[in-house]
Amino acid sequence: MSIYTRTGDGGETALFGGSRVAKDSLRVWCYGSMDEANAALGVARVHMPFPEHADMILKIQERLFVVCAELASDQQGLSMIKDRVGPEDVIGLEKFIDNSGAEYGRPVSFVVPGQTHASAHVHVARTAVRRAERYMTTLNQSEPLSKYLQEYINRLSDALFALCYEIDFRLGVQAIARQVNIALCQAFNQKEDYNMDTGNAKLWEKMADAAWAESEKINVPVSMAIADAHGHLLYFRRNPNTILASLNIAINKAYTSAAMKMDTQTLSKLSQPEQMLYGINTVDPKLVVFGGGLPLKRDGVVVGAIGISGGSVDEDIQIALKAVEVFQ
Repeated sequence: MSIYTRTGDGGETALFGGSRVAKDSLRVWCYGSMDEANAALGVARVHMPFPEHADMILKIQERLFVVCAELASDQQGLSMIKDRVGPEDVIGLEKFIDNSGAEYGRPVSFVVPGQTHASAHVHVARTAVRRAERYMTTLNQSEPLSKYLQEYINRLSDALFALCYEIDFRLGVQAIARQVNIALCQAFNQKEDYNMDTGNAKLWEKMADAAWAESEKINVPVSMAIADAHGHLLYFRRNPNTILASLNIAINKAYTSAAMKMDTQTLSKLSQPEQMLYGINTVDPKLVVFGGGLPLKRDGVVVGAIGISGGSVDEDIQIALKAVEVFQ
């Protein structure tokens, strides 16, 4: 079968259902703009760093074929289409917009497209969708369209905007994390490494004993973990009366403090909205952004970390400080 048919050489094209319209008719502008949006989304998908976003875009592209089918059909053609845009399509986009906003917030000023390659391509698709919506609004005045079709296109441009912001946010957090990691590694490598894992068993026990004495004093059973400068677990002790969840939390606090070269209470402040490390825990799920993890230093250099879990943030910090005093 040939790709070309010569039936459109006179400037007309066929709608599904048999009608013929001019190639510059408003209806053709509508589904032509949606075709542009679909192509732009294809470019965005191959540049997408996050698999879940690539999957989302692919699903949208598949639904845009349904959108184009509706727009390219006359009344007889519409009666023969089995798969049409419905309320579930609109609800799906609204859920994404709401969930994205709840997790990543919303910009407080105008967003200049081009923050990242991935979002820039999505912005191109978003503007094509907006253009299609304008054409559809005009077309609806003379040839009424499905309300679900109109609602879907309206939500789609909003969803693509939310997607752009989410992409830029996540890539921005990753860039900050890389910069922090590079800076910390450079600072750490300026001085001789301190060997944490040999000949220190007695020291770990003394630190744990000091922590246990403080925990008993304030009647707060805890778990305690000690990690080396790379976040690897070296020592662990758990009071059988503390909650089971404290086991992993203590280990992750020690890991976090070692990995970020700071106490987890400071990290908690830096990871708040509008702070430089906001969302850092989405990059590495092991990072704990509340107090109880403290770095262990030798000559100003972080050589390890301790994590305490089982009480409130203040109680965990209080107990951890007692162990740090022994290390120093």
